[in-house]
Parts: sequence; structure tokens; C-alpha cells
Amino acid sequence: MKTSSKASTGRTLKKVFLNISLILFAIIFTGNVIAGENAGQINQVLGTVTSKTISTAPAGTEETYARYFDSRFSSIAELKAAGEAKVREVEGEGIVLLKNEGNVLPLASGSKVSLVGVTVMDPVYGGTGSGAVDADGAPNYYDVLTGVGYDVVDKPLLDYYVENELKRNAHEIGEVRWKKVTKNTDDTLGQGEDVIFVVGRVGGEGDDVTAEKEDALDGDYLTLNEDELSILEGLKELKDDGDIRSITVIINSANPISTGFLFDSDYDVDAALWVGSVGQTGLYAVGDVLSGAVNPSGSLPDTWWMDNQLDPVMNNFGAYVYEGADQYNFASAAPYTRYVVYQEGIYVGYKYAETRYEDVVMGTPNAGAFNYASVVSYPFGYGLSYTDYAFSDMQVEKTGEGQDAAYSVKVTVTNTGSATGKKTVQVYAQKPYTDYDRETRSRSPQWSWWAMPRQVFWIPAHRRPWKSVSPSTS
Repeated sequence: MKTSSKASTGRTLKKVFLNISLILFAIIFTGNVIAGENAGQINQVLGTVTSKTISTAPAGTEETYARYFDSRFSSIAELKAAGEAKVREVEGEGIVLLKNEGNVLPLASGSKVSLVGVTVMDPVYGGTGSGAVDADGAPNYYDVLTGVGYDVVDKPLLDYYVENELKRNAHEIGEVRWKKVTKNTDDTLGQGEDVIFVVGRVGGEGDDVTAEKEDALDGDYLTLNEDELSILEGLKELKDDGDIRSITVIINSANPISTGFLFDSDYDVDAALWVGSVGQTGLYAVGDVLSGAVNPSGSLPDTWWMDNQLDPVMNNFGAYVYEGADQYNFASAAPYTRYVVYQEGIYVGYKYAETRYEDVVMGTPNAGAFNYASVVSYPFGYGLSYTDYAFSDMQVEKTGEGQDAAYSVKVTVTNTGSATGKKTVQVYAQKPYTDYDRETRSRSPQWSWWAMPRQVFWIPAHRRPWKSVSPSTS
């Protein structure tokens, strides 16, 4: 009986000791994590010095350090200001003017403007994940437009957006229909002003653009949905009645969207700008462009489609599940049971569109039917300006042979308009598709972007030569 009691007591003590050990381990582990994350504050409170600088300089001499770079800024505030200015400059030079019927832009100084769209008060500053931008203190469209002197007349609508927290989220575009817009303007919309409608889209790391947005049109997130189109229809009616002067669309998205609506007479859009993701201070550049302080000189880095579904890569778009994947038990199923299809090779964007167009025009067998104008809305490299340019005196010189061959391209560019501006000179090369290419079924686009462009500053009625040297593309 005594032996049984001692054994029972021993087992109890072991359990108590084990539980206490586990609790102490958990406390120590958690405390260590917390202490590590807050080491700076803890050391500051305790007055603990965690490092010490030991001088190796001879006694009586001053310690010297090797300096590999001398900053041109005298303070962190000056450095930050320079960074913000650079963001504004880069955004200003990157904005692409897609459309400008009747030279609606730039808007007259001090004129009345209405801003429409939830993105007005919730701009797309950056992407997601590592592409996210700290928007604390960043301006919205109202801040920017009033800042350059415009009279924004539909403030009640903007207050409605903010008070009801209307904005994009992970599952929805978040726009409101035209009826709600007119209901919440307090009759301030329609005073003969210019209207700017801002369209926003966002995607990136950890939040890829999908075809499953809840309020997207037919599941296509990169196409205007019914709510957005209802706004354009409503604005068109106001313009037809003479209540507003013009309609400008700003596309605040790093992703190209379907732009067939810009050519549709049912919406009658006068002007359009692609501004991408604007960063912390880049939105100020949008105000600069709208006011004419900056002449847009950006060029599209992508081919834009009337409808993104016409892009051939859409045939393979999606995450497909491996056959029989349900027979395996994965800890996290989605990353291991799905796959995507890459089939296009080099024939994407302009290399597809331009090659397909030439094949059709030249009567290449099996080219099929392809109407370029009904498929491509804005080609790679496209971008308008508030002025006009003329190209002349183009010369191409070749030096060297074989792998050592290089081509020098010269052209004179003249600003023939009335506004100061910049122009990106783009050079494209056409490579022949030979009998050998046909025999081997080689993939070769008809046109290739050849020379790295650069922007050159031109004042009106001014001629300036441009030169680029590029190695052979053979």
C-alpha cells in the first residue's frame, strides 16, 4: 500500500514539474520574442549601452573614417523633400495622354471642375505587398485640383464618399451607380463645368488581379463595370443638355484596362489620361498636367486593347487544378494543386498585334481574320502631347559587320505647335522572316523595339537633332 502511494505521488510530481517547465518555457520564449522586437525601447529605459566604439587612432589625433559617398543634402528633411520632388517629376513625365478631343486639356486656369468616382478620395498610390505605398499624408484628387487653383464644385458628393467609406476593397471595385451620385451632389453637379471621372484598379503581390471580383462586369476586373458605365452615361446626358462642358477620364491603375469605352459614342469621353500608380506625391503631377504646367510626354509600355478578352493570352488565363489533385492531402492545397499555362512565347503585346496585322495584310497563309483597329485601342509606345512634332532628315548608318555591326540613327525633331514639351524618339526595326525561318518554324516578330528612347526638351518652333546608336539585333 505504501509502495503504491509513493508511486502515485511520484507520478503527480512529474506531471506538476512537466507542466511548470512547459509554462516557464512558454513565458521565456514569448518574453524573448517581445524583448527582441522592443530591444531599442527597453535599452533606452534601462540606460543600457549595447555597443562601444573603440578608437584605433594614435593618442592626440582625431579618428577619421573612409567616406565613399558625400551626400548633397544637409538634413533628412532636405533629403525627403528632394525625394518627393523626384516622385512628382517622374510621374509628370510618365503620364500618358490617351485622348484629347477638341484640345479639352489643359483645363482653363481657375475654372470650375467636378470630380466623380470613389477613387477621387481614395487614389491608387501603389500596388500591394512589397509594392504598397505609405499613403499617410498623401494627397487625394480634391487636394491636388484645389491646390492648382481649380474650383471643385461638387464637394457634397466627395463628402458622401468619405462619410460612407466608399472605396475599393479586396473583393469589389466599389463604385456607386449614377443614381446615387446625383442623389448626393445637392445639385452642385452640372454648372457648366468640366467633369473628371477617376477609374481606379489595384493588384499586386498577395492580391493578384483575378476574374472573380464580385461587382466586376462578367467577372472581368479590368473592364469598367455597370456602375462605372452608368456614370459615363449620366455624364453624357448632362453634356448633351449643355450642363457640363467636357468629360475627362483618369485611369489610376498600373494595370492596362479595356478601353473600348473611350471610343464609344454612348459615353462621348473627350479626354483621357493614364497615370498609373502615383506614389506618395506623384498625384501633384496629375494637377500639373491638367493645368498645363507640365506637358504630358509619356508613352505606353504596353499594348492596350479595346477589350482585354481579345488579347490572345486570355485563352490561357486562370489557375487550373491538376487532374487527381483531390486524391492527395496537402497542408495548403491551392499552391500545390494548381498550375498556369504559358504558351504564347514571344508573341505577346505588340509583337503579337503587329505581326498578326502584317501577316493578314501580306496574305500570309493561315493568318485568319484580324481587324487591328477593332482589337488594339492604343499601341505600344503611344502617347499624345499638348503640342505637335514633325520628324525629318532621318539617316541610318551602319558600321562593322556580323556580330560587331552597329547602326547609328539620326533624325531631326521639330516642335511645330505652340506649347513647350518633350518628345520620346522611338526606333523600331523590321526583321525579314526568311525561308529558313519558315522551314524551322522560328518565332520572330515582324517589328521590334530597337533603340532605347530618351526624352529631349523642345520649345515651340525649335528644331533639334537626335541620335542613337544600337548594336545589331541579328
